[in-house]
Amino acid sequence: MAGPIVVGVVYSGLVIVLSFLKPNAARIFLGIFFLAMGLGVNTYFLITEPSFVYDYGKDAWFPLYRILNDRIIAPAPRVFAFLLVVFEIAMGVFLLSRRRWVKAGLIGVTVFVLALVPINIVQGVWALSIIGTIYLSTRNFDTGLLAMIKRRRP
Repeated sequence: MAGPIVVGVVYSGLVIVLSFLKPNAARIFLGIFFLAMGLGVNTYFLITEPSFVYDYGKDAWFPLYRILNDRIIAPAPRVFAFLLVVFEIAMGVFLLSRRRWVKAGLIGVTVFVLALVPINIVQGVWALSIIGTIYLSTRNFDTGLLAMIKRRRP
């Protein structure tokens, strides 16, 4: 259990520090992180172990989550795993975009992280990152990642 908590502390600390010192770098980091989680980690689990979404929520410390997990997710874990992958990819794309899309991604990521807190204590540590995402939502991001890359090319 200590390993995931340490990773959560490092992740949250990185998001918070980057958000205040280098907001653009923070939102790019978050965008790439969510793309990696969606395209890499959770797509792998969707293919190899589609019940991972059910397994993750079955021991939630919030009783309503356990009930919802048993009644809604357990009958169709593949559907919810697929929806998780689509959501994470969408949030990654939004965060790497510009203006309102970035705001939508920041709101989505913040709500998502908060919604996971009742599952276990590790999620509470990851939720510290919302300090950074809330701060980022007060900033304006007028340029998307692709435009930044194009501008830097000679």
